[in-house]
Amino acid sequence: MGTLEPPHQPGALRSSLPAPPTRRFVVREAKTRELRPCAQLLAGSLLGEPWQPKIYGILSFVVEISLVQRMMQGAFDEGRSATKNYQLLLVEHADHGGRMPLAMCELQKRGDLLHLSSVMVRPSFRRLGLARQLLRKARRIARRWRCQAIQLDVDEENLPALRLYKSMGFRQHGWTPVCQLELEALLKAKPSERYRL
Repeated sequence: MGTLEPPHQPGALRSSLPAPPTRRFVVREAKTRELRPCAQLLAGSLLGEPWQPKIYGILSFVVEISLVQRMMQGAFDEGRSATKNYQLLLVEHADHGGRMPLAMCELQKRGDLLHLSSVMVRPSFRRLGLARQLLRKARRIARRWRCQAIQLDVDEENLPALRLYKSMGFRQHGWTPVCQLELEALLKAKPSERYRL
């Protein structure tokens, strides 16, 4: 191991100390066995902090059943039509794959639209570009599935999400019909804006 050079000499602040580890993340389709950790991420995000363990456990269980149902419906529809129409994406750390999802989102084809929902990032991993990576992957999938546009719903008070979506080209496209509100909006009893790309 070398030594640090004094700041006044050329090459100052160069060191043989190891470089900090790089953060590499992978976006991929979730496997069935990963539905529980995805449901836990989603339930924790819906409840916010602090949450009671009993309520978290119940909500996590309900969300997991809902994810299983949507995944099974997507597989059933795929078998009937030979085209995929549902995918659960997750982001994991490249060096710690499969341990826990750091971020996730759901993609569902509705006619010629790709509907993006449940975009969640673990609080300690926010502001690292994980949601942006999910959106880029969603764009590629939308092209592969021959969708004309990507649509998503967002809480009008979620300013970081609104900034991200607008920076990626999404524009407001009205309000979400009540019958299509996601669980988060229903729990908060707040309207949700609809955006399209």
